[in-house]
Amino acid sequence: AAGFVRVVDERTLSFPDYSGNNHFNTLGNILLNPKAGLLFPDFDNGDMLYITGGAEIIWDGDDRYVRMTIEDIIHIEGSLPLAL
Repeated sequence: AAGFVRVVDERTLSFPDYSGNNHFNTLGNILLNPKAGLLFPDFDNGDMLYITGGAEIIWDGDDRYVRMTIEDIIHIEGSLPLAL
């Protein structure tokens, strides 16, 4: 769903764990290696935003979400070969 990544503060993002196929692949990977990378394409202008950093799983009752501490941000202008 659009807008599911939330900005907590200037160095922190969070996003919920969706059940998907119930294999917990992403959560298992984060438990083994607490790093994550997110890619945000901007189809209007062809830009890409890469964000990498540390990740931790937050268990809040029945809800789970990932909290990511930003370590690096790369903005590449016009890197997509097409625009929608």
